[in-house]
Amino acid sequence: MVQHLFNAESETMIATSLGISVHTVHSHFRRLYTKLGVHDRCELLLHIFAACCHACPQAARDGKCDVLPLN
Repeated sequence: MVQHLFNAESETMIATSLGISVHTVHSHFRRLYTKLGVHDRCELLLHIFAACCHACPQAARDGKCDVLPLN
């Protein structure tokens, strides 16, 4: 789901791509928000980006992060 999030896909697009209901996608995002203490997709992306940059700052600076699809 994170790749879909980075692609700025709607919940409907994500559901169709994964073959699950929109309700399930929405539920997964809500659980992520709660677990990570964020309130929306933007905060979720910032949280993921910060965690990846913290884990591997040199790769983040060089744009060679294997986790984040920066290209």
